[in-house]
Amino acid sequence: SVQSICDDGGSAWRGPLTVVPGVFTFGTTGSSSITACDLIVYDNGGPNGDYSNSCDYTLTIYPSDPDSVVSVSGTFAGESTWDYLEIYDGTTTNDVLLEHIISGTGSSGTVVNFGPITSETGPLTLRFYSDGSNQYAGFAATISCVEAPDCRTPYGLTANNIAADEATITWTAD
Repeated sequence: SVQSICDDGGSAWRGPLTVVPGVFTFGTTGSSSITACDLIVYDNGGPNGDYSNSCDYTLTIYPSDPDSVVSVSGTFAGESTWDYLEIYDGTTTNDVLLEHIISGTGSSGTVVNFGPITSETGPLTLRFYSDGSNQYAGFAATISCVEAPDCRTPYGLTANNIAADEATITWTAD
């Protein structure tokens, strides 16, 4: 059971809370973040159920070791072309999209293997979306942390002061 401690005392006790080490289950909508390695992540149907209609949930996973980056692999089975899992390199869905995973055109429910997909920057953000009809098994993703690369790929390239024989190029590598 848990209780909030406030200036004027404590809240009511709530619980019990069941926690399974190393497992995270998506909600239907919203977002969360977690710092972890060696984790299994499921859609909101969990390991044995189908996901719900109208899901739109985002999870950012930070490596628990500061010298590591997050890597993900797993399986996905969803409604063809309508329901998907996206994986971004970074902390938001505005960062670089590494993978857009669907079950394939005309093959709803077909299990697709993905990964490993590895961050260049450290964290990965997973977004799961389902429309308003047809539910399937969804996804199970294994999260691990791997050694950060010595030479990271530049991203966010910008060219300024462009002339016939020169330009100023800026980028981000971390």
